Amino acid sequence: MNSGSVSGFALQRTSALADDSPLAPVPAIARALPANYIDTIDAARLVAIVGVVFVHAFVVPIASYGVPFYIFAALYFQMRSFQRHPSATLDRYLLRRFRRLYVPFFLWTVIYAVVVWTKCYIEGTARPTLFQTAWLWTGSEFHLWFLPFLLFGTTLTAIACRLSANLPRLRMAIMVGCALFGAYLSVIRRPDWLNYDSTSSEGFFFLNAWKALPSLFLGVAFAWWLADRKEDLRIPPAIGFIGLLMVVTMVADQFVNGYSRLDRTLSGLGLLLAALAPWPKQIVSVLAPIGRLSYGMYLSHLLVIGAMLGLAKRMHIPTTTQLKLFTWLATVVLSYLLAKALSRSKWLTILNG
Repeated sequence: MNSGSVSGFALQRTSALADDSPLAPVPAIARALPANYIDTIDAARLVAIVGVVFVHAFVVPIASYGVPFYIFAALYFQMRSFQRHPSATLDRYLLRRFRRLYVPFFLWTVIYAVVVWTKCYIEGTARPTLFQTAWLWTGSEFHLWFLPFLLFGTTLTAIACRLSANLPRLRMAIMVGCALFGAYLSVIRRPDWLNYDSTSSEGFFFLNAWKALPSLFLGVAFAWWLADRKEDLRIPPAIGFIGLLMVVTMVADQFVNGYSRLDRTLSGLGLLLAALAPWPKQIVSVLAPIGRLSYGMYLSHLLVIGAMLGLAKRMHIPTTTQLKLFTWLATVVLSYLLAKALSRSKWLTILNG
């Protein structure tokens, strides 16, 4: 067990969801979208968390569209809430983001630490460090890195939005700059000074933050462009279908040719495009209620994976493709049931974010 993490599920730990919080005015007309339209994003959140669990169950990065999608969706909701609540203040928005992201992050950091300390005590193995300062921004489990990253990123974009609210030329410059810089980051080689030890919590944070930066910059450009259009925020069905093809194509390319930061970014954008297009109501009505709990599923799913793999090890069950497939599907179901149970408790619902 490495010293930088409480436990060892360490590869492509992905990410957290956005909330619909208010902020400052923007030079666009406030438009409220139909409820069933936003339900499609909840349905896409389920698709994203299924991909996240797949990555962690199979320990492969080919379905790593979850983090990019969550970043694109967070920035979309941020801009949408700016439009719906043009008079809200910056401090109110930042407080809501802190409660939404950092409070659950901190609570789950404690939970994962206690679980591993207890496990080590029962098994009589060496216990990890009681507390590490880095856990305040990396978390005690690898997948928690995304919440502080998203909090920091959306805070900066909120400030930039407020500063440029009444300066259209500055807004345009920021949009174009973010689009170009995001595209550049998605294709360049990682600088040598960013080659941190990815087995430590700090190194894993910086490594994954680097992978997520293209989505952050492109997400700003896309969300601001979408908000500044004169027409509605809807995406035509044809564009949504193209987005779905992007997801399938990028995932298939990584399956054949290995991990690609560009493929990863485009697959997340493609899923958002698909989510912003109309879906059949029959599909949305089934997937959306589950997708609304995907934040809680994300936070808790490594507990389920760890328990299942630990049980398999004690029963001397070899790690086969069949075991990984069962772990993946069972974790999706069990983490949903756990999130559902937490949502019914007045005191524990905060653990769902």
